[in-house]
Amino acid sequence: MIHRLTSSFSRSLHVAVVLTCVLIAVFSVYVYSEKQIDQAHERRYQSRLLANELRQSSDDLTRMARTYVLTGNPAYKQHYLDILAIRDGRKPRPDGDGRTSWDLALANPPARSDSGPKVALLEVMRQAGFAPDEFSKLAQAKADSDTLTAIELAAMALVESAAPNQDVRHVRAIQMLHDDDYHQFKADIMRPIHEFLALADRRTLRTVQEAEEKATLLLGLFVAVGLGLLLSLRRTVNVLRATLGGSVDEVHAQIARIGQGHMAEPIAVAPGLSDSVLGWLAQTQHQLNDIEQARQQTDHQLKRLANLYAALSDCNKAIVRCVNEPELFEKICRAAVDHGGAKMAWIGLLEPASQTVKPFVSYGAGIEYLKDIHITVVTDEVAGQGPTGISVRSNQPYWCQDYLGDAATAPWHALGAQFGWAASAALPLHRNGEVIGVFNVYAGTVNAFDETVQHLLLEMASDVDYALRNFDREAQRERTRQMDALRSFMMERLASELTLEQILKDFVLKIEDTMPGALCSILLLDAERQHLGLGAAPHLPDFYNAAIDGVQIGPQTGSCGTAAFTGQRVIVGDIATHPYWVDFKEIASRAGLAACWSEPIRSGSNQVLGTFAIYHRAPAMPQAHELELIEMAAHLTAIAIERKRAELQLQLVAKVFEHGSEAIMITDSQGCIVRVNHAFSQITGYSEAEALGHNPSLLSSGRHEPDFFQAMWAAVHVHGQWQGEIWNRRKDGSVYPELLSISLLRDGSGAVANYIAIGTDISKHKKDEAHIQRLVDFDPLTGLPNRRLLRDRVDSALSHAQRHGEPLALMFLDLDRFKNVNDSLGHHIGDELLIQVAQRLKSTLREEDTVCRLGGDEFVLLCPGLDAAGATHVANKVQEVAAQRYTIDQQELAITFSIGIALFPTDGDSFETLSMSADTAMYRAKQGGRNAFRFFTAQMQTESARTLQLENGLRRALELQQFHLVYQPQVSLHDDRVVGMEALLRWEHPTLGKVSPAEFIPVAEDSGLILSIGEWVLRTATRQLRVWLDAGLPIQQMAVNLSAVQFRHANLPELVTQVLAEAGLPPQFLELELTEGVAMNDPLGAIAVMNKLHARGVRMSIDDFGTGYSSLNYLKRFQVYKLKIDQSFVRDITDDPDDKAIVVAIIALAHSLGFLTIAEGVETEGQLAFLRAQGCDEVQGYLYSKPLLAEPFEVFVRQSLVAGDSSRFK
Repeated sequence: MIHRLTSSFSRSLHVAVVLTCVLIAVFSVYVYSEKQIDQAHERRYQSRLLANELRQSSDDLTRMARTYVLTGNPAYKQHYLDILAIRDGRKPRPDGDGRTSWDLALANPPARSDSGPKVALLEVMRQAGFAPDEFSKLAQAKADSDTLTAIELAAMALVESAAPNQDVRHVRAIQMLHDDDYHQFKADIMRPIHEFLALADRRTLRTVQEAEEKATLLLGLFVAVGLGLLLSLRRTVNVLRATLGGSVDEVHAQIARIGQGHMAEPIAVAPGLSDSVLGWLAQTQHQLNDIEQARQQTDHQLKRLANLYAALSDCNKAIVRCVNEPELFEKICRAAVDHGGAKMAWIGLLEPASQTVKPFVSYGAGIEYLKDIHITVVTDEVAGQGPTGISVRSNQPYWCQDYLGDAATAPWHALGAQFGWAASAALPLHRNGEVIGVFNVYAGTVNAFDETVQHLLLEMASDVDYALRNFDREAQRERTRQMDALRSFMMERLASELTLEQILKDFVLKIEDTMPGALCSILLLDAERQHLGLGAAPHLPDFYNAAIDGVQIGPQTGSCGTAAFTGQRVIVGDIATHPYWVDFKEIASRAGLAACWSEPIRSGSNQVLGTFAIYHRAPAMPQAHELELIEMAAHLTAIAIERKRAELQLQLVAKVFEHGSEAIMITDSQGCIVRVNHAFSQITGYSEAEALGHNPSLLSSGRHEPDFFQAMWAAVHVHGQWQGEIWNRRKDGSVYPELLSISLLRDGSGAVANYIAIGTDISKHKKDEAHIQRLVDFDPLTGLPNRRLLRDRVDSALSHAQRHGEPLALMFLDLDRFKNVNDSLGHHIGDELLIQVAQRLKSTLREEDTVCRLGGDEFVLLCPGLDAAGATHVANKVQEVAAQRYTIDQQELAITFSIGIALFPTDGDSFETLSMSADTAMYRAKQGGRNAFRFFTAQMQTESARTLQLENGLRRALELQQFHLVYQPQVSLHDDRVVGMEALLRWEHPTLGKVSPAEFIPVAEDSGLILSIGEWVLRTATRQLRVWLDAGLPIQQMAVNLSAVQFRHANLPELVTQVLAEAGLPPQFLELELTEGVAMNDPLGAIAVMNKLHARGVRMSIDDFGTGYSSLNYLKRFQVYKLKIDQSFVRDITDDPDDKAIVVAIIALAHSLGFLTIAEGVETEGQLAFLRAQGCDEVQGYLYSKPLLAEPFEVFVRQSLVAGDSSRFK
């Protein structure tokens, strides 16, 4: 059926097309005939124009010649020559209707364009296609005109002649231009022109008549063909209706409905027309409905995935930026809810002791249920059979796709229904491969965790594991630093003359500083009586110290008594419940103590000397690093105890001769050995039999000069004793250091009877001392001298330089962007890089130079004897060596130095001043772009002093009322009214004078003073605006600038609301200006703050727009209503095409986003005109007014109101 209809429709359509083509052809011929009539008239019109141009040029030439002869004005002669040159084709013809000389006839003609063609008038006539008889008439007229031109030129030449009788020549020239011959020539010109026009009219009339006859015949044919076409179209319409299945309007309406997306109502198709166009549309509608449903499902899935990837992105950002676990966990939970679409998320940490999971951080709907929740990982308990417990036990994620239908979540079904939880996921979190917690996510739809979501959540959990490892590494580095500091502290105390009691007290206080909130004690063991005595516990209550002083050690005797008894560490996390503390928990509770960790103090021979204990006021279990700390503290305490007890032992050596560990040797008055103890034999290798009768010189090592022994024996005989360190040789030939004391014993008559030598092998002590000294003086990572040793060497070098008048250079070196290496490749790569850098630096310097590491990525070079030239050479050499590639773990790295150089004596004469100077110069090198070196200059010191002076002045500027505000009017370009003002801060100091905001604002921001200053500005400006509004001033807005520090402050929205309330000012009158750079520094944070301020009714604008790098994606999300065009673009707007383009683009962008625009720094009428033409809404600048104090500003506004606009006051 449809084929038949289509064939019939095609045939009808073919006939209609043929008839249409015939009709078009006939009509085209008809139109062509009509066009010939128009062309004939057009040629007639052009003929008259050219003839008129010839006549007009002749008249203009006559007028110019006569005027020139009468006035002598050379301009008229020039006009004459120009007209003649144009007519003859020697000058370009003017644009227009062919009146080649009319404008030249004016006294002051307008400028003419010389860009037209140079064509003689006669040539134009020839190109016009006139008949030969017609053209001959025009040529005759042109020739007559040329004859007349010769007369005119002769008359003008006569006037210009230098011959006498000027008046006569003048009269003669006038007669030449007015006599009968001249008028006859003028008439001769017009006669052929009139004849030409008559010939042209007759030719045109013939052409028109012929064309009209042809057009009449074609019109009749056109009507006949048109009637045939109408009949054919009628038949075609009938066939088309059957093909379409309805009227064209009906089909059009249905297509329009489909095009507009109205798919709900199905298309009605008449019976038997299912294969018509309407039938096909009905099928198409059904298919489109199916496609739309599939698209919506796909869009929903894509949006969901986008949110999930956004959550993953936030997670990665948090990992990079967060420095501790609580901050990281909170951002992870927020990302899962805000971007991941979760209902609620929380992270719980596993407490190994109780095997429970305690909520640590949570976010979202229903977090209140976590307050008293009890979740365990014990299988037998109901609370351990949920997703969290299963995930922790199995160390696998648990996906609960139907929260209200899963048996594992049965105890929490009521909560799930209350808070809309339809699915949940529990993912274990790890530290060093061990499960330490779980990440729980709750969704609002069943089966929410498909494969993609599971993969993303697993990736988030994996990223958190990675972050925890990073936290551990950073914490370990910090702990290592603390350990080194504690070792150095103890070694310094041991090297002093302090008593053991003083040393232990200082050490306990140092440990307590290292562990805030901890209370420490040292108890010393009386080995004979087996009880503990108080060594040091400065912050424990006196009654508690008294109670434990003298406690007997034994099993289950508190933490310390048990540790001393067993020789093992004792950890009590909760004193109130631990069996070791049954007898002491009441006094511990009275002292506010809830946990106690005790470490036995062991000597070098592994004997228990006492205990080192750490108390906490809340139940707590130690972490690994805390166990390391308490172990090291006990070890250092043992060193102190042994060292001090060794000193006591030396004093008691005579009483413990046979049982002491010190070697004791007794000689007679002649120096022959008469007695040695067992320790002597153990230390020297000589038995008593081998030593007796010999001189002590058998132990001589040969390391001491004779003068040493002469002085030693002189001291013995003069003072009766000598004590010191000496190098002796054992029987086996090995040399060892000995702490030796020689005393002289006299008999009753006063004669020398014996010499007693008591010696202690201090080999181990020397090794320990050397090791300790190295820890004290050298950096443990690179082996370079540290700050302490550097100070000693600098002091020594300065002393030498001052004595000998020599120069000295101190260089501070800082690795550029070293943090990027640690953050991207890990601290192990960074440490290895520091080691290699240190090696290169050492290989570069002279033997007398010193290179040290201050810490982190900072190094210092001490170069005695170097002046500026030498320091420059060394700096260049260091940069050259350091810039060579480093290869670490198959990673190729490049690094550069920023170097600051200070010279003695010009830049300082002490370690402190030289360090400050070099450090200042180094930071200037960094500010200058890095990979450079800078010498310290007086200007640097001046600038630093100026900054300090400004900061000190700012600290009291508010108190001393040195600030004031000025107000610059903002004018609307729509009606030239003052619509607002910008409040600007000014500071006038009694000694510094007027300080520029560009100078003191950065200082205020760096010092944090900008917060109080900004609040003062906000309060002062809003109060002033309230005064003006009450006085009837029609001001719409007060603009106040916000600094970056103010904008990032957490309570900014609340502060603004409070200030507005105190001033009684509606929020829409306040406009807060934020620079583009601050807004884009943290766009998401900026959006959040702007949303809060916008919700309070406060308006925001972007200041200095165009100077930053705005993202249009963020800009359209900013809650701002105005963009301020920076004055740097306005300044050269009338001359600089780049500035023009930028301003036009900013205005167009602002209007497309629905923002207003305001231009600052408008100072000229040209700038104002350009901005007004481009549609800028408001302006401010010196063209209208400089910033004014409050009273002059009010006068300005009132005067502008009287004038009707602001233009009179520019």
